[in-house]
Amino acid sequence: MMALARRRTLSSVDNDMQALRRDVKKLEQPITSDRLGRRAVTSRELAQRSVNGSKIARRAITLDKLAPSVVNNITSNIVQLIGASALNVAAAASQAGDAAGPQGPIGLQGPAGVQGLTGPQGEEGPTGMPGPSGIVDVRFAGSNTPVPFIIIQGSGDATTELILPPITLLTNQMVKLDAFANINFIIVQNYSVDSAISRNQGDIVTTDHAVMIQNQGQPFFPQAAVTTSLTWVDNPGPGTYNYSFTITGSANGITDASINSRGLTAMVITVTQ
Repeated sequence: MMALARRRTLSSVDNDMQALRRDVKKLEQPITSDRLGRRAVTSRELAQRSVNGSKIARRAITLDKLAPSVVNNITSNIVQLIGASALNVAAAASQAGDAAGPQGPIGLQGPAGVQGLTGPQGEEGPTGMPGPSGIVDVRFAGSNTPVPFIIIQGSGDATTELILPPITLLTNQMVKLDAFANINFIIVQNYSVDSAISRNQGDIVTTDHAVMIQNQGQPFFPQAAVTTSLTWVDNPGPGTYNYSFTITGSANGITDASINSRGLTAMVITVTQ
C-alpha cells in the first residue's frame, strides 16, 4: 500500500512538472499579430456593449413618472441654482472691470550719450552799470586821553596826531573826512591852535586856525576853551591813502593847558556819474 501511494505521488509530481514545462514553453513563444488578433476586442464587440441614447432612454426616469411634489422641488432648486450662478458671473465680471490691469514691463534705459566737446569761450560782455551811490565803508580814530602842554616860564605847547588805517578808493569813489578837537587853557593871556587833515604824510588837504592875542598890559583870562572842527570831501582817484589829523597848540602866560577829546572819521562813498 505504501508503495502504491508513493507511485501515485511521483506520478502527480511528474504531471505537475510536465504542465509547468508546457506553461513555460508557452511563455517562451514570441508574441505575434496572429496571437494578438485572436484575443483582440473588435469594434463590433464594443458596439454591442456600448451605452447609447436608446439604452439610456429605456432606463431613464422622466418627470411624468415622478410625484408632483418632487417635480416642484426639483424645478425650484434648478431656478435658484441658475440665478445664483448668474449673480456670481456678473459680480466676477464687475470686479474684473474695476481691478487695475497688470503693470507692464519696465523699459530698458538707453545707453548714455557721448559728452560733446567744450565750446570756445565767448566774448567778454560789456561792463555792468555801477552800483547805487552810498556809504560803503567807515573808518574812525579818536581818544579822550588828555595831552598836556609842556610849560616853561609861563609859555608852553603840545602836539598830537590821529592816524586812520589805509583806505583804498576805487573808481567812482571818494572819501568824506570829519575831524574835531577840544583844547582847554587855565590862566592864559595868548593862545594859538592849528589843526590839519593830511592825505599822506606832508600832503595837507584842509586846515583850521584858532588864535587869541592880547597886549601885555591886559589881564589874563582865568580859563579858555577852543574847539576846532574840520570837514573835507577828498576825491583823489583810485588808490590807497593814509589819512591823519594833527593838532598843535601853543600859549603864553598860562598855568595849565591840554588837548582833550579828539576824533577823525572817514566815510568812503560810491557816487554815480
